[in-house]
Parts: sequence; C-alpha cells; structure tokens
Amino acid sequence: MFNQQIKIVRYKQIATKRDCFNALPDNVTAVYAWIRDLTLSEENLASEEKFINTILQWLEDPLPLTENCQADISLFYKLGITVKSENLPEERVNSLKQYATKEIIRREIGRTLEAATFLQTPLYVGKASNRLAERVWEHVSRRSDLWSRLEQVGLSLQDCLLVYVPIPNFDDVDCDLTPLEQLIEDIITRLSRPGFVRSSG
Repeated sequence: MFNQQIKIVRYKQIATKRDCFNALPDNVTAVYAWIRDLTLSEENLASEEKFINTILQWLEDPLPLTENCQADISLFYKLGITVKSENLPEERVNSLKQYATKEIIRREIGRTLEAATFLQTPLYVGKASNRLAERVWEHVSRRSDLWSRLEQVGLSLQDCLLVYVPIPNFDDVDCDLTPLEQLIEDIITRLSRPGFVRSSG
C-alpha cells in the first residue's frame, strides 16, 4: 500500500488567488473534500461568553447539511428532503454553560470539537486531475456553483476546511480504465454521501 498523507488547508490560506496557488500545488492530482470547520478560535476559548455564544450559534439555528432537494411526484405535489443538524436539549445547554465557567474545560471541549471536524460527513467531495490549485480556486472564486449552493442553506466555504489527498500517477496503467482519482472520488462519495455532491464520479 502506498503512503498517502492527508493535507489540511484553512480557507484563509486560499482566500486570494495568489494565496491559493502558494498554498496548493497545481500540478498535483488529488481527491479533496470541503468539511465544516469546528475549530474554536483562541478568542472564543479565552472568553466564557464568546465560547458559549459561538457553540450555541452553531446549534440554535440548525443548518441544513444537504441541499434542499425537491422532485415532482405528480402534477400537484413536490417531495423534498433536507438533512439538518439538531438543537441541544435545554438541560444540555445548561450543562454547557456550567462547564464553560472553567477555562480548562472550555479548552478540552474545543480540542474535542476540532478533532471531531474530521468525523463529520464532508459537505462536498471532488477530484482534480493535475490542477488541484486551479480547481480549488474555481470554488473559492465562485466560478463553480458550490459557493452559491452552500449559501442557499446558510453555509459558507469561509467556515470550511479543505482536506485533500494527493493521488500518484501510474504510467503503466491501462489508459482504458477509469482514472484512479475518479475511481477513488466515486468510492469516497458513495461511502460518505456528502450533501452537496450532485452526481458521483
């Protein structure tokens, strides 16, 4: 098995075209994902009030984790399904507020949430064939429709992490086969069911 290393990039590292092409290699084939970032800032961790407000803001207005998908099922009806996050029960909100009075516990919750970022279903999975930086810049610069589709449900790429894995090129592979990055993207998409992918592969 070849050694793959997951790379993690924050939105602020790729917010301008220059930054994007500095932070990401462009001549790399990769499979990538956009994931909601659950990292609390140092400012939020240091302040009890900001800590509580940030977490409750994430939870009190549950955001859809998928597009609002609708389909006509007859002349007069539309059927729609949306996957949403869920509020904390009041007793747990009260517990959060009590725990938040101690900075050591705020930091432990923050550390756990940051780690849990990578336990979420990705919002989007894509592939880039020898043009990773250019493909990511298409999303960041709104040349793809991903940004607007996220905005429609109250999400933003600014609140996301980009995670990617470089895919090696094998010169001796039969050219009639599905490209390796496309196959891997398809497998990951089918396993993780990201909410903003419209078609697999």
